[in-house]
Amino acid sequence: MKLDSVRNLTTGVIVLLLLSSCSDSKMPLTDVQQPCAYQLRDTSTHEHCTYVLPESFSAGPIVWFSSDPAMPVETLLELHLSIPEDLTIVHSDVVGVSMYMGRIPLQWSPVTNQVWQADLLIGACTDPNMLWMLRIEFENPQGARQTTEIPFHSSW
Repeated sequence: MKLDSVRNLTTGVIVLLLLSSCSDSKMPLTDVQQPCAYQLRDTSTHEHCTYVLPESFSAGPIVWFSSDPAMPVETLLELHLSIPEDLTIVHSDVVGVSMYMGRIPLQWSPVTNQVWQADLLIGACTDPNMLWMLRIEFENPQGARQTTEIPFHSSW
């Protein structure tokens, strides 16, 4: 009898955790911006996908593009970053914010001196508007490092 009670309690806790892991609660991030469409490379008209680094670290913004700005789940996405020439990408990954989905490492390859490319495949969640965080660690010529975090939503 006691074993059944413990089993029922354990099952209830697991079900509760699974149901609450992808909640509709509002996240404190207010600056969520989708990437620009990869085909539209004129950064002067895409302020919403441009991120400015501190001038003491690097002169120039970061602009990010995606093959599909809606960021659909379970679809191979091609990401591009336009960064100042004096920066290199040290480390990068994508993590779930509204639900723990593990860490998705990104391997960036240089396309030109300023443009880098990586492929991303994000998993599906019960939340059709899942919040994710793209984290990129840059290094400047002086050896200083800075991490930029870019929140975005996926869709299905």
